[in-house]
Amino acid sequence: MLLLEDCERSRTSVRNNEPHFEVFPEFKGASYIERYHQTCLRLVRERVYSEVCYLLAQEEDKAKPRNYSEPDEVLSGSRFLRSLCSHLNNFYKIA
Repeated sequence: MLLLEDCERSRTSVRNNEPHFEVFPEFKGASYIERYHQTCLRLVRERVYSEVCYLLAQEEDKAKPRNYSEPDEVLSGSRFLRSLCSHLNNFYKIA
């Protein structure tokens, strides 16, 4: 689960510094929000993790009941929690 603040700095494109390794093409000129999004998608697609939850939240919304956004359905909280519950169910059936 990854929670990132949705603010001006996280939406601004990040400068690339490539002294030793080339940055992935999808990261060039991308903001932190987009970089984290692409990283989370890659972790799921390459089966490093079975699911990832990626949420954005704004400081000024912290007192609101639903104070976050889910930028991608593939990385949603409900999908992450369903997978977690399934893993726990399977674990306790075996144990």
